Amino acid sequence: MKKLIVSILFFTLLSSTSTFAQQIDDLTIDKEVLIFLKKYFKDLRNFTLETKVQEPENQVYLDSIEFSNWFTGDFNDDGLTDLFVTGMERKIYTSYIVLAADDDESFTLVHVIPPTDVGNFHVVVTEDYKTKPLVIYKQFTSEVKETVKNGMPQRIPKNYNDYYKLGFIRKDTLVYKSGFMIEFNPKPLTADIDFIQIHPYCQFGGCPDYRIKIDSAGNMIHHNISKSSDDQKVYKAKADPDLLPEFFNLVKYLKFPKKEMKYGSAEANEIITFQVKYKDGTEYKIVDYAKGGTLGLAAVYDLFFKIKDAGLWE
Repeated sequence: MKKLIVSILFFTLLSSTSTFAQQIDDLTIDKEVLIFLKKYFKDLRNFTLETKVQEPENQVYLDSIEFSNWFTGDFNDDGLTDLFVTGMERKIYTSYIVLAADDDESFTLVHVIPPTDVGNFHVVVTEDYKTKPLVIYKQFTSEVKETVKNGMPQRIPKNYNDYYKLGFIRKDTLVYKSGFMIEFNPKPLTADIDFIQIHPYCQFGGCPDYRIKIDSAGNMIHHNISKSSDDQKVYKAKADPDLLPEFFNLVKYLKFPKKEMKYGSAEANEIITFQVKYKDGTEYKIVDYAKGGTLGLAAVYDLFFKIKDAGLWE
């Protein structure tokens, strides 16, 4: 009898653990998703699974693609089922990924945003690529303006579907990488990195001006740049070996259409120049007036500052 009670107790605990671990897998309807979100994320108490349309025809488009405000999948390749949701939060259209963990009660919330926010109607869906889901972020406008070009009337945007009352503006494909949602790159570079150099500064003054170079072995050189010769000092340190591989892998994943790029307005004060050279001779130089001209660059800067702050500079 005692053995039977112990066996039943063990089975009950096992079933309870399995239930917690499979919470995301067990979600079937919108109500369950909302209960789950509000249970673990108090900041999402105003989040709703809805997509507000500007025109009735917009809803016809959503129906035509069998649109859903939530999906499940393994977004970070850890073997656990994660949750993607998109909807309204305080009248703002927004999206999140909820990452599961081995700890049954621990979940990580990742905000999903487009590289550029345009239009007044956003449609976000997921799409499987090999073994990993991607986030497809489409942006439209329901407001079409008529203009005249070369004496001919035109409607803006050019790609306008009257049946759905939609004008297509842009599409971005995003992927979860190293803790960030960044632009998807189907063919990242495989060559080894020779060095990375990052130079944050303010062209009109008001912030530190320095340049840091990190080579393939993790050796870092910090060069203060100043009009005063007393401030032009050089410091050295080794990059954190736990952060460096992730940093290099993220840089190699970045996708640039050209070898030299500029992002943002040249009138911006705060600027970051980014340079990476590979051992096969490939080199990219970026002038980023936006301090995050792409989601990938913003993620690289985030890791860069962590490595900088962790360095024991001498």
